[in-house]
Amino acid sequence: MTDDARKLGLVRHLQLALRLGATADGLTIDEIADEMEVSRRTAQRMRAALDLVFPIEAIRDGQALRYRLQLHLPSSVLAPTTDELADLDLAIAALRKRGETEQADRLDILRHRMLSALRNKDRMRLAPDLELLSKARLPIAVPGPRTPASPEIQRACHLALLAGVLLRFDYTSANGSRRHEVAPRGLLVGPRSYLVAAGNDWGDPMLFRLDRMANPEVLSVPAWADEDFDLEEFAAQSFGVFQEEPEDVVLRFDSAVLDEASAFEFHPEQETRTLADGRLEVSFCSGGFVELAWHLFRWSGAVEIVSPEVLKETMREQLQRTAARL
Repeated sequence: MTDDARKLGLVRHLQLALRLGATADGLTIDEIADEMEVSRRTAQRMRAALDLVFPIEAIRDGQALRYRLQLHLPSSVLAPTTDELADLDLAIAALRKRGETEQADRLDILRHRMLSALRNKDRMRLAPDLELLSKARLPIAVPGPRTPASPEIQRACHLALLAGVLLRFDYTSANGSRRHEVAPRGLLVGPRSYLVAAGNDWGDPMLFRLDRMANPEVLSVPAWADEDFDLEEFAAQSFGVFQEEPEDVVLRFDSAVLDEASAFEFHPEQETRTLADGRLEVSFCSGGFVELAWHLFRWSGAVEIVSPEVLKETMREQLQRTAARL
């Protein structure tokens, strides 16, 4: 085994140690295999090798065993690297540029806690490279909405989600303002963030823009449970955040934009194939056709909408509206 291979093996075992040290419930062998992207047999060998250095506790969970570290990892193992801190700086700067100041402030506090936990000699060792990397990388400004929600609204949403209780608030829409009482299901976070919530125990979840919410009240009433709701599946029903009945979408991109289109994720569950004529076909199941039509403008006519018809009609309407303003 070469020195590089030995170093890589050591890094992988330290990564596993960090994962086992960070979990309260422990990880099964299958979960270790998934997280480390190795076979089950390799996961067993890694767990056994790690146990020689860091004592591992085995917890019975039904028919399976879950593993976690018995002791705290030494500070030298937990110390962040220059690249990790520089990436954190970049994430903080990107959040500030998008107007998400509260999230940026929380990450900045985390950054200072991490630095404060380091030994002084480690801080001095990291400082020059960290300063250089942080100054040499800058998040680009992307056009889009800048509608940050108030800290009061964000805290109320977080508290209601954590406690599993109802949330009451005033909401302003095109039809005016009225008070809502909802069961929060999750948050879709971005430059314009949304609360996903059910208005009653049988209705489908709805979207509420956080910047349009005011006067929140976290109630002591348990929220209506929905064991079948999955936030990722809900978000995947649309392109962006607009929710409507999903349909099969097929797009074909000209060969001139093949590389750019191949690197673009239109939907988490998209499928792609290169056609005989050199074009790229992208297919997925989604709603949100107005937002998808807006996005397709950026491809400057290098994309063909194969289906559905509702997307074609939406694109025609958007083109007509745009042309009417020229």
